[in-house]
Amino acid sequence: RDLKWRTGVKIFPVHCHSSNGFQLTLPSLQSAYSIAEASNLRVKALLITNPSNPLGTTMPRSLLEDILNFISQKNIHLISDEIYS
Repeated sequence: RDLKWRTGVKIFPVHCHSSNGFQLTLPSLQSAYSIAEASNLRVKALLITNPSNPLGTTMPRSLLEDILNFISQKNIHLISDEIYS
């Protein structure tokens, strides 16, 4: 919320679920991107937290590679919050 208030950007969440330990998945990322586009929102960046807060889980290397491929294809920035690593 603080980021939104300070910058005026619209934050569009990528939903994660308890069934997989709240891990980000490529399908959930693609779905959120498609929904944002359908809402006429131009996605400029993806913000990830690795390790996650408050769970402390880390993203597997394969997922990080998928994220890099995704942002490269979509021509968007990656902001990686790694303060807890």
